[in-house]
Order: sequence, then C-alpha cells, then structure tokens
Amino acid sequence: MGANREQGVRVRFTGNEDRARNEIIAEMTKGIKWNEVLKQLEALGFPARTIKSVRNRHLRLRVEAKLGVQGKNRCKVCGAWQRGHVCGGIKGPDAGVSATAAAISNE
Repeated sequence: MGANREQGVRVRFTGNEDRARNEIIAEMTKGIKWNEVLKQLEALGFPARTIKSVRNRHLRLRVEAKLGVQGKNRCKVCGAWQRGHVCGGIKGPDAGVSATAAAISNE
C-alpha cells in the first residue's frame, strides 16, 4: 500500500505524472506490468500510490480519449475540469450580463 494511502491523504494526479506514466507504458512491449510502472513512477519522485489507483487512472483517461467521452467532472460546454471552473461558454463569461444590462439601460 502506498505511503499516502496509509496516512489517509489523497494526492491529485498531475499532468507530469500522467505524461510520465504514458511514456513508461509506451516502452513496455509485452503487456503492462503495473508493479513496474508504479516502481518507475516512485523512482521519478512522484507520490506513492497503489497499483489500482495508477491502473484505474490510466484506463479512465484511455477510455475518455478513445471514445471522445467527457468525464463526469468536466464542463459540458468547454471540456475543462469543473472544480473552480466558471465557464464563459462559446460567447464568453459576460454574455448574459451584457444583454441584461442593455435591456435595463434602454428603459
């Protein structure tokens, strides 16, 4: 079990960790050995994780990329992660505000 999990702390995956994981997996020619992937990630200085968490992260991102499906935590308009996200959509963040302001000023 990873050190972070034993302490009850969850650490988010980073883009650098995802890229490193993808590079490690691309180098494997005879199937993916998740134990080896985990060891190499830890050797590169990434947080200790369980084999299941690394595998599930990889599979989830692979399915999203393959099917073009957005995950449940992504904005349906622009595709950005929803946490802390305020979407301006196609017209921008103030699209609804300007129309309302214009209607009030014309009265």
